[in-house]
Amino acid sequence: MIAETIQDPMLELGMAVELVLCDQCSARAFVTVGLSTGILTFCMHHYNKHALALTEKGAVAKLLNV
Repeated sequence: MIAETIQDPMLELGMAVELVLCDQCSARAFVTVGLSTGILTFCMHHYNKHALALTEKGAVAKLLNV
């Protein structure tokens, strides 16, 4: 999995960082994950929980610069 920091998350995601929430629990998201089917956002807890499975699917993770 490739991890990089998004320098301008407003341009990357189209919204302010404060408004980006985890897709699983609605906590503040710190990671976006790009898959062939779209983008997911995760808090660190859920990203760590799913990192191995996401890596196996060829996901690209980006850390939000918060």
